[in-house]
Amino acid sequence: MNFLVKGFKILLLIILYDIDNVRSSTELYITNNAPSMLDSNVTFTAILHNYESKDQLMYVFDDGILKKEYKTVSHNVSMNRSFPSSLYKADFYSMNVSVLTETFFFDKTVASNFSRFELKKDLIGEISVYRDGQSSVDVDEVAVGENVSLVLNLVDHSNFFQKAAIDYSWSIDFEKQQTLNNTLIYNFTEAGSKNIKAFVTAVFPNNDFRYGFFERTITAKGEFKN
Repeated sequence: MNFLVKGFKILLLIILYDIDNVRSSTELYITNNAPSMLDSNVTFTAILHNYESKDQLMYVFDDGILKKEYKTVSHNVSMNRSFPSSLYKADFYSMNVSVLTETFFFDKTVASNFSRFELKKDLIGEISVYRDGQSSVDVDEVAVGENVSLVLNLVDHSNFFQKAAIDYSWSIDFEKQQTLNNTLIYNFTEAGSKNIKAFVTAVFPNNDFRYGFFERTITAKGEFKN
């Protein structure tokens, strides 16, 4: 009997030693694509480094508010989750992730980490400025007299705006413009620093209403020629 107890203790020490070795070398990296809006989705990606195993791994995602979510995979994993405004407010949160694997007696933790993410009530986006014929290069300087594309890019990780009615209002040099899409073609007639402002509203079928203010400063150079 004493021999069995001693053998069990030795086996337990070996398991604990193995766990410590794994924890000391294995690293878990977690990323997310926030900031995101309330009621839309955030994608979390967990990548495990320096760990070799033929066994399936269980990833446990827990933010302390919604129910824990479990993913059983062979290595790395991504998890997409919606954050309802009925449970969350505009703030920063943490998603805790643990990676577990089975032993003879219990599940052991291979690695754990957390990732902070931000949820916002207002629309999220930015204004990009493209010179005529250069739609892939965002610029801070444009020439007076040339057509410039001002583009308001809203963050939409999960087609959240697919059924929304979106309206774009622009203000440049105290001149007001309205567009039905996210692009305004504009021609600066005077040189100088130009402040571009945009106000965007989104109305959803359930009468939910979201809005956002966006601002960008660029420089117009050169003289206008007829």
